[in-house]
Amino acid sequence: MATRGKSRKEYSEEVRNKIKSSLVLNKLMEHVLEDKEMKSTQIKAAEILLRKTVPDLSATQITGGEGEDSLPVQINMIVKDGTNT
Repeated sequence: MATRGKSRKEYSEEVRNKIKSSLVLNKLMEHVLEDKEMKSTQIKAAEILLRKTVPDLSATQITGGEGEDSLPVQINMIVKDGTNT
């Protein structure tokens, strides 16, 4: 069974990488939001792993089609305490 042109093995690998990335991100969130202790080497390792699996959005540019203006985009994030930022 292929999913959008990917073999089952490729799809499974992609899903595993996303799960691993979310686990690393959760640990970093605990460190930031809940003051959970992490060594500097753990933080650096998490940063390296996330760079390998999660796209860097700081270099992403949203543009319209040929000759079209780009559309305005608003991104809202909901943090743990329920407030929007």
